[in-house]
Amino acid sequence: MHRMETKGILGTTVGLRFINRRKKRNANHCDLHFSFLKNIPITLGLYYNRGNNKKWEDVLVEDCFICNKHAGKIKTAGLTIYEDEFVYVGHIDRNGEPNYLGHIMIDLKRHVPTLGDMNQEEARSFGLMMERVSKALMESEHAEHIYSYVLGDAVPHLHMHLVPRYPNTPKEYWGPNAVYDWPQAPMGTDSEVVDLCTRMKKYLENAYE
Repeated sequence: MHRMETKGILGTTVGLRFINRRKKRNANHCDLHFSFLKNIPITLGLYYNRGNNKKWEDVLVEDCFICNKHAGKIKTAGLTIYEDEFVYVGHIDRNGEPNYLGHIMIDLKRHVPTLGDMNQEEARSFGLMMERVSKALMESEHAEHIYSYVLGDAVPHLHMHLVPRYPNTPKEYWGPNAVYDWPQAPMGTDSEVVDLCTRMKKYLENAYE
């Protein structure tokens, strides 16, 4: 842990701690954030901009996994399923390990940490893609249920996980994490992820464009 000083929102100098933690399940996700000595979180790369009346503003995003993924600096499994001005949709990457087929991430393009930081245009696009991608998983990939969750503890850049549950999954393996533990879970190689992304992309193009 490293201690440093920086100028606070009101121009005063405050003590900060730099904390680096890693999330066990996905080595690509690294928890990087500042916090006050009283453990009030200050997210890396964001600050309060009073002049623009905006709550968050991009400042330091060079260490953000998702920003670097959008910029093409990090190669991930699969293909881009959908992308527009506000959102990016792709398959999760597990650092070369077999992927649970259909585990999709919807990323907000702008670097903000949580759902409440979206503006109305972003929220419309984000919500619409939640519905469309979920439907694509059910109709194209034959999922019987879609789990969805937003955490943001490891990577403070808004992204939603969509995890399908497929038919015949035993009840003891129901849940967005438990499905991974089912011995017959549909785990796939990178080429199988590419095939799934291609089907999903084609479904969305045919259904909505």
